[in-house]
Amino acid sequence: MWLLNSDLLSLSRVQITTSGTYAVTASGKSYTLPSTSKQPAQTVSYSGSANLSTNSLSLNAGALLLTRSDTLATPNTLVDVAGSWRTSAGSQAVTVSLSVAATGAMSGTSSTGCSYSGNLTARSDASAYQASLTETCTGSSVNFSGIATYRSNPAALTLAMTSTDEAQALVLSLLKP
Repeated sequence: MWLLNSDLLSLSRVQITTSGTYAVTASGKSYTLPSTSKQPAQTVSYSGSANLSTNSLSLNAGALLLTRSDTLATPNTLVDVAGSWRTSAGSQAVTVSLSVAATGAMSGTSSTGCSYSGNLTARSDASAYQASLTETCTGSSVNFSGIATYRSNPAALTLAMTSTDEAQALVLSLLKP
């Protein structure tokens, strides 16, 4: 499960396991954003319960309450996300521009001189995409993989990914220019 804080300041990636009738645990890593190799991920663990009758999951005594919604069950297509995307960070001091082809191939650059290449693949079981992206900055490359979601109005594409070694996280909240 991917958990992106609403203020985009942290990202958690946890694996949920069940035991008994209702008991669940979620454990994984949490990243403070923006994430760098100098700021390691923190190991996190949560416990709680799930109720299949109400399609709900409660972790840490209700600190995180999730209710299943089938609105994400309809698959997206690559046509939805094809085109140009842009985001800025650090009081707009850094900008990232990405292009997504109809095939899902991604390429782009940042105002800091980094380049990006990767791919989106539409999932058949949800309104989401599998995402992979390589960030190359001053001769050094980091490979990221994760998930992407699309919202149509206004058009927004959000990528939430972790590096292959799980040392770093990358979140891009992109809009159509």
